[in-house]
Amino acid sequence: MPQLDSAIIALLGSVISGLTQLVKGVLLSEDAKRYLPLGVVFLSAVVGTLLALYMGRDPVTGVFEGTVAGLTALGLYATGKSVVPQAVNTDGWLKRNQ
Repeated sequence: MPQLDSAIIALLGSVISGLTQLVKGVLLSEDAKRYLPLGVVFLSAVVGTLLALYMGRDPVTGVFEGTVAGLTALGLYATGKSVVPQAVNTDGWLKRNQ
């Protein structure tokens, strides 16, 4: 089995993380948001497979790369969600300890 390409995982993870923020903030209702992680992982696996086929690589590797990228995107989203409220004040500026 070929090795996973970390550059593809990083690219897909960052793009999918940004799209997750956009979709969650703009397009989804509160009830639909709980199914977003499953959709993100599935969609990223499909995109990883299509990207692997486009690049002439093994599609099974693309499934793994896409799945890892989707899980990475969800981790980045969860980290940002927990860190940003602690670092930003109510006016939208970074907090300073004086």
